[in-house]
This record gives sequence, structure tokens and C-alpha cells, in this order.
Amino acid sequence: MSEKEKPEKEKPITIKGENKTILSIFIGEGKITLTVSRKGESGFDRIDRYVIPTDYLLFKLFEKNRGSFSGICEIIEKIEE
Repeated sequence: MSEKEKPEKEKPITIKGENKTILSIFIGEGKITLTVSRKGESGFDRIDRYVIPTDYLLFKLFEKNRGSFSGICEIIEKIEE
């Protein structure tokens, strides 16, 4: 694969937390990866990493809050029209 054909690496969504921590969210194909890091003197140290299958996350969201999906479905239907 040439340089021009290589897909651009997607940047994570980052959220600054308390105590110099950072939550990085990577959204990939079929999974969401969450990485918690802390800024130290020598750069960033990874505290923990979580990989959540997208299907599982959607199932749990739907199980806990079915009402929120009705609004999302309406928006998607209007976009598709």
C-alpha cells in the first residue's frame, strides 16, 4: 500500500479529568476502546484500558433506557428520507 493509500489514523476523543488524568476514546469497527492515562513528569502513563464491543454497549444502553432510542430512530428516519 502506498503512502497515499494508507488510511489516516483516526484521532481519539479526549476528555480531561481530575488529578491530571485523561480519558481517550477510540471508536473502531465493532468496538470502543477507552484508555485512562495520567500526565506525569516523564510524559503520560497508562493507568488502564477497556475494550467494549459496540453491540454489547448498544444492548446495555437499550436495556436501561429504551425511551432515548425512539428519538434517535426518528432522526435517522428523517435523515434517510
